[in-house]
Amino acid sequence: MKPKMTILLTLLSWSSMVASAHAESRIVVHDFYGPHAAELRDRVAALLTNQDGVTVAAKAEVEQLAGELHADSFSPEGRRLISRPGQLSAWLTGVVEAHKRRVRLTVIVYDGADHKRMGRAVIKGRSMVELNAELRHKLWDELRAPILASLSPLPPGRAPIERVDGGSAPVTAAAGADDARRPAVEQLRAASSHSAYMEPAAGLVVARSGGSSHDDAAGEAKKRRQLGDPLRFALGFGSPRRTLHYSDPLSSGLYDYQLGGSLLVDASAMYFPAAHVTKAWPAYLGVDLAAQAAVGASSSDSFGNHYKSHYDAYRLGLRVRVPLGQHFASAFSGYAITRGSVSSDNAQTAVRTPGVDYRALRSGVGAELALADGVSMGVDAAWLTMLSVGELGSWFPRATANGLELLLQASYAFTRHCFVRVVGSYRRAVFDFHPQPGDARVAGGATDEVLTLSAGAGVSL
Repeated sequence: MKPKMTILLTLLSWSSMVASAHAESRIVVHDFYGPHAAELRDRVAALLTNQDGVTVAAKAEVEQLAGELHADSFSPEGRRLISRPGQLSAWLTGVVEAHKRRVRLTVIVYDGADHKRMGRAVIKGRSMVELNAELRHKLWDELRAPILASLSPLPPGRAPIERVDGGSAPVTAAAGADDARRPAVEQLRAASSHSAYMEPAAGLVVARSGGSSHDDAAGEAKKRRQLGDPLRFALGFGSPRRTLHYSDPLSSGLYDYQLGGSLLVDASAMYFPAAHVTKAWPAYLGVDLAAQAAVGASSSDSFGNHYKSHYDAYRLGLRVRVPLGQHFASAFSGYAITRGSVSSDNAQTAVRTPGVDYRALRSGVGAELALADGVSMGVDAAWLTMLSVGELGSWFPRATANGLELLLQASYAFTRHCFVRVVGSYRRAVFDFHPQPGDARVAGGATDEVLTLSAGAGVSL
């Protein structure tokens, strides 16, 4: 087959592919340079393949087209020539730099029509694991605007692209491949040294149909990602364990109490309404609520008597969540309720354990840490200021109490909006009964501890 016929068939096949996906921005993720370059190049290509509005052309197909056109895919002139039949809107390439405990990847976007630099993203991590996690969360937010602003050759209103020599011969690669690539590598390293992010030219954004709305949506998505999702809801199932232990019991009939394993339903939600419309400090303010309830609970005292039991706990409060890069620090305060009641299965067995109904002010601090790709850990530490204690206060009328609560959770986001999690909580209330002569029941104090463990799933929107 003659070379001209081969080139014509190649152009026709690429044109038919482009016609079926004209609404997409066709891009190519070309070579990366530096340590782990191939691995990170494939990672970037895979992440961009999953984004709406983008079609990632296979690098092998682009190189095949370059061979048919005798064009150098490592030079600006060659890329301009290749972009015309392939209708490639943008070329992406990158530089990887490793310095002691930090890895830095700079991804640069070039326009397919005239190879102008449209923008770049600089992603850093203390390790390859952390860098991959940062890529997952930041890459598309950083590159969406310059990619969608990039133009393929010969859109409406564009003049034809002339070859550099003015003749009919296509641009070819230099005899030495390394020599041909070296200027491109040096250009990338120089571009990656700039600290400022290059925004796409306003005229190019307007030139693409709907580009302005794409950029607005990208900017808003980036703001939401920096602040965390406005709404997070999770539901899980597990089991509670509660123990009530008296210290220095001097009266008969004061038995330690233990709630055995039972099914626990555990639900929680956080909502930051202002995060929908702003990234300023009002977006840090949210509502924090949670509920736990044991189903079919049973318990026993230290003498082996068994009882029907009920346990539930609720909290409602305000939370201030401040973003610190990919992490968050928070402070919270609100109202908490913990209830536990005991009833006898047998009318002949007296209930020797008081019910509790703790009402408390719950205040504390928390943190959410992004550990790896999709993996995060959260911790809350709260102080409980008791306002009332229920029937236990009737048994010991001068009782005073304070408490603390620790909550630890680990989650894995398997999609952008869905995650699974494991949650453990520990709540401890310490009582001083202040006994006096003549009291019906005498004990120095008591400790009430509740340990829960649950696993489930949730959504973030």
